Amino acid sequence: MNNKYFRVPTFGVLIAVLFLFSADVLAGTTGSAEFQNFYDTLVGWLTGYLGRIIAIAFLLYGAGRGVMAGSVAAAVPTVAIALIMMIGPTVIEAIITATIPV
Repeated sequence: MNNKYFRVPTFGVLIAVLFLFSADVLAGTTGSAEFQNFYDTLVGWLTGYLGRIIAIAFLLYGAGRGVMAGSVAAAVPTVAIALIMMIGPTVIEAIITATIPV
């Protein structure tokens, strides 16, 4: 049997099965009782004063590294880490809790 013609029906069946069971998919709603406190603690650390202190430390380290290397490019990774620490929890929360209106 030619594999070129065999793939299309298999892929179609896979898509049909995924659509049949898509109503059972509830992303971001399982395990909330077990991990909610841990998640809240981590988000609180990252968006609170601890996260701000760590982000400022990364910025200062990056600035020092950029001065020592004589290039702004040396500071880019640490600036990116600081931005991800401050913006990351909000972006992840928006992605995980996003729903499609029915």
